Amino acid sequence: MSIVESLAQWKSNGGTLIAENGNDAKIKWRPDDDELKAMDSAFQPRWKEFFQDRPEKAVAIFALMAGCVHIAY
Repeated sequence: MSIVESLAQWKSNGGTLIAENGNDAKIKWRPDDDELKAMDSAFQPRWKEFFQDRPEKAVAIFALMAGCVHIAY
């Protein structure tokens, strides 16, 4: 598929590799009950306020990214 075809498809339905973000692999992590008990007590209020009742929220995301960072001098 050419870049022109990919751009046209992306504009019409949001598909193709152009819509990708370069994230090759990721892990969304939420602690289980044993891990929560082992964590520092300073984390407990944050857990209860932001994460406990929101199972879709990850506490940490570990990601492998592909890309190029160019620094011009």
